Amino acid sequence: MSAVTLYALEENLVALLDTVDMVEDPAQQEAIARDIVAAHLAAVEKRDKVAQFIAHCEIQQAGIDAEIKRLQNLKQTYSKTQERVEGYVTRTILDLGKDEKGKYRKLEGKTAVFSVKSCPASVDIKDDAVVPSSLKTLALTVPAEAWQEFVDSADIDERSKFMASIKKCDIAVDKRAVKAALESGDAIPGVALVTDKYSLQRR
Repeated sequence: MSAVTLYALEENLVALLDTVDMVEDPAQQEAIARDIVAAHLAAVEKRDKVAQFIAHCEIQQAGIDAEIKRLQNLKQTYSKTQERVEGYVTRTILDLGKDEKGKYRKLEGKTAVFSVKSCPASVDIKDDAVVPSSLKTLALTVPAEAWQEFVDSADIDERSKFMASIKKCDIAVDKRAVKAALESGDAIPGVALVTDKYSLQRR
């Protein structure tokens, strides 16, 4: 037998409350009153169970978040430990020097062999303040309107050259500004103010 849903219990209680004033017979009124009490108790119990289940979900999420954080910290610990051990083995091989063929020696175990390999050239930035601007990229967050005014005011050739140099352009709608404008009565194309969405509150 399937459990009665919260909606069914609440609907039944509302129906009984709507019916009691329509009945004139005292015996029927008393019977309905008893049904109302029973329906109310059932609805209250169901409400509590639903609230308890939501609380259980929240507790589980908190526990999972804590476990995720613990695992992330543990992963970071193992990652740093691996990096230190690999660095130690690398230094050991380099300190042993090269063999007669000019190659660094290998450290052989029963199931593993350690060796070193030259890494591709990489850049280590010591002071980015003195790096020429021609070798830098710039990320700005500005109102799209201000950006459009800047682009429109530029010379056509300069604008074309500038636009061609853009590597990435992300445009996002400022929802706070849109909401404020809509609530002030402004008509804005492409958006809508949602007023029929509800969040459940539990005390």
